[in-house]
Amino acid sequence: MKVTTKVGAIGVTADTVTIVRRAFMGQGGERRSVKVASLNGIDFQQATVFAPGHLRLIHAGSRPTALKLRYYDADVIMFDLGEQPAILPVRDHLMALITGSPFKSDDIRPQTTIGLVFQAVIAVVVLITVGFFAFS
Repeated sequence: MKVTTKVGAIGVTADTVTIVRRAFMGQGGERRSVKVASLNGIDFQQATVFAPGHLRLIHAGSRPTALKLRYYDADVIMFDLGEQPAILPVRDHLMALITGSPFKSDDIRPQTTIGLVFQAVIAVVVLITVGFFAFS
């Protein structure tokens, strides 16, 4: 199972997880392979309209990273809202391999819909209009 995102790719076999990251702002690309048997868990943050999501491998050699430093962590693959549906099966498969039993995925709904975008645009227009008349 392999999924490619804008910043890299994650591949899962029966015994190895490999994260390949593309070169970013002058730094060379990275490749990290971790045995599934050495994984203690994963850290999954779903993507939103405003922020990318991430999937971080937790193992004996990993260390927690601050919010902005996850861009540079070799154990992290980041994804945007459009790439999230492709990442979810990888997360479920990894959890099944780590726990040894089938993983029942939670219900992650899309963070954006046409209605939500329309409501946000209307809210911004209303706020700008109210601000304009309040300060004029």
